[in-house]
Amino acid sequence: MLVSARPGRMARLVPPILLLLAMPACSHSDAFSPHDTTISGPLTAGDPVRLTYNPQADLEPAWLPDGTAVIYAFGVTDLRQGDQCLGVMAAAGGTLLRQICNSGTFAADTTDLYSWPAVADDGRLAYFRSSYRVGGSSGGGRLAIAPLTAPDSITIVTTFPRSTAAAFYLQPAYVHWLDAGRLVFLGLVDTPIQPFGVGNLLVRNGHDALIADLATAPAVLSTVPGTAYATSVATAAGNPDLIYYTLAGDSRILARQLSAGAVTTVHDFGAARIVRDVSWAGGRFAAIVDGLVQVYQDTGHPIQNDQAGRLFVVDGASGTEAELTLANTLFRHPTVAPDGASVVVEGYPLTITPIFNSAGGVIGYDTTIVAPSDIYRFTAP
Repeated sequence: MLVSARPGRMARLVPPILLLLAMPACSHSDAFSPHDTTISGPLTAGDPVRLTYNPQADLEPAWLPDGTAVIYAFGVTDLRQGDQCLGVMAAAGGTLLRQICNSGTFAADTTDLYSWPAVADDGRLAYFRSSYRVGGSSGGGRLAIAPLTAPDSITIVTTFPRSTAAAFYLQPAYVHWLDAGRLVFLGLVDTPIQPFGVGNLLVRNGHDALIADLATAPAVLSTVPGTAYATSVATAAGNPDLIYYTLAGDSRILARQLSAGAVTTVHDFGAARIVRDVSWAGGRFAAIVDGLVQVYQDTGHPIQNDQAGRLFVVDGASGTEAELTLANTLFRHPTVAPDGASVVVEGYPLTITPIFNSAGGVIGYDTTIVAPSDIYRFTAP
C-alpha cells in the first residue's frame, strides 16, 4: 500500500509527529472544576470563550434546536473506569445544566461511552452508546434515541458493528436528525495502511453517509449514493431533502439533494486543500481545513487520518471565508448555532518545535497536540 501525501497541504505544519492521546474524560457536575459548584457563567471573557476546563477530553458539541444550550461528550476523571458521558451546558457557559451517564445497577462494573449526541426539535436525543466490562474492550454499541428528559429510556435504532452490502461499519459518527423519522450519519470502518511501507496501522475512517429510517426497529439503513469515503456529513436545517458532506483528500463542501440525487459544490477552498467536519446553520458553514491531516491510498481509494486543523466560517450567500483562530490551538468538529451567530468547536492545544539540520538551520517544524480537547465558543464573523 502506497502513502500519498497530498501536494501542498499545510506546509506550515511539516512533518507532523503526533502524540496520540486517549480520549476518555471527567465525571464532574461542573463544566470547569469538580470542586466548584457555584460557577454560573464562563470563567473568561472575550472571544473565543473557553466553555470547558475538563482534565480529560470534551468532544462532539451540538446545539439544542432553540440555541440556548450545547450538548457534548465528556470523559470521566476515574481513569480506571474510563466512562464518557454527555453534558448539557448553557450557550453562555458555566455549570452543567445536565449530566447524562449510565445510572444502571451495574454501572460501576462497566465502561460506558456516550458519544455523538443530536437533539431533535421535539426533544428526542439520538446518541451512540457502548458498554463493556472495566478493563475489557468494546465489542460494539447501539445507536439509540430517547427523550432528552429520560435519556436511559432508549429505543435502539441499530446495533454496531453493522454489516450492509457496502461495508462492515464499526460505529456511527456525525449523527444528525434529517426529520422526525430519519437520522443521517457517517458509517465508520477500520482500514489498515502501511505509512512506512511495513507494518499495518489501523485508521478509523468514514466510508459512507447512511440514512436510518425510524419507521421500523431496528431501523432500515440506506447508503447515500456518491458519499463513498466521506469524511463528514451535515444537515440543512429546515430542508430534510438536502445534506452537506466532504470527501477524503478533497477541498470541497458538497450538497446532495436526496430525492433527485443532484450534487452541487457549495464551496471550494481551492486546490491542494483538505476540508472536513462541515456544519451548516443560519446561512453559514463551518469547517476544518488543512492542519494535521494525512491522506493515504488503499487500493486506489483515499483514506484520511485526521488529528485537527484550522477553523473556517463561510458565508453561504457570498462565499466569503473567514478563519477563526486561537494561539497555539487547532480544532475539530465545529457546529454552527441555529441562528448562525456563533460556533462551538473542540480546541486542541499544540506545540510547534523547530527541526534543525546538522548546520543549525531550521528545516521544518514538528507540530504536536499536547493535551485533550476543550470546547470553545466563537462569535461568527
